[in-house]
Amino acid sequence: MGSAVSPAALPDAAGAPAALPSALPTPPDTPGDTRAVGGIPDAGSLPLTRNVVSNASFTASNATDGSDALKGVAGVASANSEGAENSSITIRGVKLDLFASYRLNGGLPIAGVINTPAEDKQRVEALKGANALMFGVSSPGGVVNVVTKRPTLDFAEVSVSGNSFGQIGAALDVSRLVGNQDHALGVRVNLSSVEVENGISDGGGHANFASVAVDWQVVRRVKVEFDYEGYRRDVVEQANITPLSPVNGFVPVPRVPDPTRLASGPWDVYTPRTQNYDLRTRVELSRDWHLLLEAGRSKSKRSRIQSRIINYNISSGEGTENTVYLHDQAYTNTFLRTELKGRFDTGFLEHDLTLGVSSSERYYNGAGTFTAPSLPQNIYAPVALPAPPPLTLAQLAKQTFAPQDPRDIGVYGYDTVTVFPKLKLLLGIRQVTDEQNDANTLGVHVKSTSTVYTPAAGLLYDVLPKTTVYASYMKGLVEGTQAPQQAVNSFQILGATLASQEEVGVRSTFFPGFSGSVAYFHLNVANSNLNETTNVFQYDGVTIYSGVETTLHEAFNRWWSLDASGLVLSAIEQPVIDLTLKGLTPENTAKVSGHIELTHRYAWLTGFTTSVGASYLGRRYVNSNDQGAVPGFALFNAGAGYVCHIWKRRTAFQLTVQNALDKSYWNSATSTAYGTGMVRSLRFNVRFDF
Repeated sequence: MGSAVSPAALPDAAGAPAALPSALPTPPDTPGDTRAVGGIPDAGSLPLTRNVVSNASFTASNATDGSDALKGVAGVASANSEGAENSSITIRGVKLDLFASYRLNGGLPIAGVINTPAEDKQRVEALKGANALMFGVSSPGGVVNVVTKRPTLDFAEVSVSGNSFGQIGAALDVSRLVGNQDHALGVRVNLSSVEVENGISDGGGHANFASVAVDWQVVRRVKVEFDYEGYRRDVVEQANITPLSPVNGFVPVPRVPDPTRLASGPWDVYTPRTQNYDLRTRVELSRDWHLLLEAGRSKSKRSRIQSRIINYNISSGEGTENTVYLHDQAYTNTFLRTELKGRFDTGFLEHDLTLGVSSSERYYNGAGTFTAPSLPQNIYAPVALPAPPPLTLAQLAKQTFAPQDPRDIGVYGYDTVTVFPKLKLLLGIRQVTDEQNDANTLGVHVKSTSTVYTPAAGLLYDVLPKTTVYASYMKGLVEGTQAPQQAVNSFQILGATLASQEEVGVRSTFFPGFSGSVAYFHLNVANSNLNETTNVFQYDGVTIYSGVETTLHEAFNRWWSLDASGLVLSAIEQPVIDLTLKGLTPENTAKVSGHIELTHRYAWLTGFTTSVGASYLGRRYVNSNDQGAVPGFALFNAGAGYVCHIWKRRTAFQLTVQNALDKSYWNSATSTAYGTGMVRSLRFNVRFDF
């Protein structure tokens, strides 16, 4: 289809929200499967919001990675250039932390120096608001959870994909299962190799991916699951365009340059590497009680040459390009969890209880930066610049490091209480001990330990058959933001802070063919800014996000269906130091965003589907002082798919058109860089089962 929105992108099943992240459903092979951890049937809805994009949906949209799969989900927007190698998103206006907000199978936080591959994913989930806060230390806006494919009966699929820029890639998905239900071993392997062409002239490269998923039913009541992922990319990066300094309190915004012209050089190769390991053991203690043990590690490293164009003339485009070496950055996330989940009754009350202990430690060693000599560059007519001189042994010997080693330990309990069939309550609390051991490139160390208690409460009430109203309140710790490169305390990660969210909503599948939800949320988050006087990156008051979010699906008949989502958002800064920010809107935050898609299936040709869609993102400020803004934009997409049998083997063809009207637009805008959109492109995918 033209985008990632589909019925599978709506809240679970009959509008039901997510299970707690500590008890996410066992990854199914069909979107309608709602089995819980250990095979317990799902206890029912919770007063939280989860949007699910199934493998079928993001494959139909030709999504290239986990973030790309979420396009069209309500409240999700980009925070950098279209097609960036390390794409960043916001949920409900809040930018996700790249190292704490992307989770593998509901547990291990991925060290995000590279886009999360989609080849081995069964579904991608946007867990919003209170869902995110239940992870311990994470982003308050939401968490992206990627769920891996599990071994099934013997299965094999080969696929070829590419785009109109010249990209071509091949992937293999093979599953094998031996044994019986009580004692079985399953293995699923995904491999891919891609010659990358992202639309930027001379900006291509190469990408490799490999994953192994193993399920071992040791005995009838004990199951072991293991996941390994390894992926790497070597791709030329585009130079960033930095917003100009304000003139008379106003930042002049340039016109959008040609995004296909390389403004750095073919030497500017980004080389991220990531490996994820995750081991889970599920033990059925009895019919109603189950134990989960998990240990995981995500390791990443990268070196990059980051180029920025500054001090350019708004009319002619003539400016200066600065090049900075970021050498040998290393990241390791370690995750441990023990969790007991069970059901019991106390009188007429039914309980679905989760008790657990988790530990999450992140080690990051950010090498000091080196600046190469500046060169002239034009943002409208860029030329490939000569490669900067390589780092010398003397420079490498003198480089400084800024190690960060935060750790949080959580002890938690959540109970979903069924008072009577129409009324359910959620009660929970988490004790979090947060340990910070951080440094910046000046060698200043910051050590601290704090313990906080974060409560959760909510209720659901079925006002009509298949129609539920809900409300929730939750507090949680938020991962500290990392100081930008230009700050005095560059690369320092600020300490974790408390955030809170209230949400009320209604969801329904009351009418045949219809499912939808409407929610109002109010989110209070610590605000971090670069102080213009001291050039220190620091906390300064709070930002209050509130808005109305809606998602719907309407199947008019067997042949026509409509999917839509939207967000109306208010984001207000409330500082205590820099009072000039009071009442202003944070950078890159649109007040209105939305997506709509119409899909048609054809009676005269079984398996043939077409779709047309449009998305809109409103005007956004380029900094937190609201001194300039980039305009909103609307993009149009289209797609066609055909599923048939060739030589008795299922074969699927998919073609999508991105930015069909070839719109020129700013994809994002922050105080450090503008993110460019991309010109019209075609994407294709052919899958063949054997």
